Amino acid sequence: MVQMIPWAYNLERTRHPGVGLMPDFVTAMRTHANALQAMLLYMQDTWNELSANEDVKFALNTKIATPSELLAAGYNSNAAKLPGYIRRGGDDWKILIPRETQMYLQIYKSLETLVPMKMRPTVPAVQTTVQKTEN
Repeated sequence: MVQMIPWAYNLERTRHPGVGLMPDFVTAMRTHANALQAMLLYMQDTWNELSANEDVKFALNTKIATPSELLAAGYNSNAAKLPGYIRRGGDDWKILIPRETQMYLQIYKSLETLVPMKMRPTVPAVQTTVQKTEN
């Protein structure tokens, strides 16, 4: 399931015109492949913006926030406000985010505790060889 608001969806359509996201928001969200593509673009753009921010870099380096927490909070609320919450709140930045997002992070943390996420192994490069066949 994809949860997006029209503003965020239209932002991704504007940022990525070559992707071909559907113009109508309702139809776009009902078309699962389109909705998923829009959400993944939004999450990648959100992470790129967050990870370039000095306050976010500080939070990651000092371990007061994890990449998962920041991305989840940014996706659920206003990612542009997260650096300010971190700057003002330091270790307690999570008490400054909207209550709904605080609950979202608690659910995410509970799920992560119950179902540990494993890192995907690196897939080695596949070598291909062309064999000649005689006719």
